[in-house]
Amino acid sequence: MDNNADAVCGNIYFEMDNGNESREQLLEKIKSNYAGKGEFQVIFWMSTDFATHWKTKENIKKLDHNRLRLLFDVVKEAVPYKPNRLLGASYEQFLEDGKIYNYKKLIEINIIS
Repeated sequence: MDNNADAVCGNIYFEMDNGNESREQLLEKIKSNYAGKGEFQVIFWMSTDFATHWKTKENIKKLDHNRLRLLFDVVKEAVPYKPNRLLGASYEQFLEDGKIYNYKKLIEINIIS
């Protein structure tokens, strides 16, 4: 499968979201790259623009979480029949707890044993 993922490891695709894509752009990306047939998963790390110096860590976490909610709203629309196809985490929260989510339930992974 050809796409523009930021990284690929076997059948796992990684997308690093920097908060610049609109809802429509995310929807188009998911529909064109990840809604088709195939056995693969995509992990999105959702983030906000860190360049703004006035953002506190708490504010960044809230904005990251909002991006994650946006992602899952789009996923529900684009691939509702494959809840584990696209997984996601907000960047700051993932660094703290290592948890990745789908739009239906929490999926925990242990990055380093």
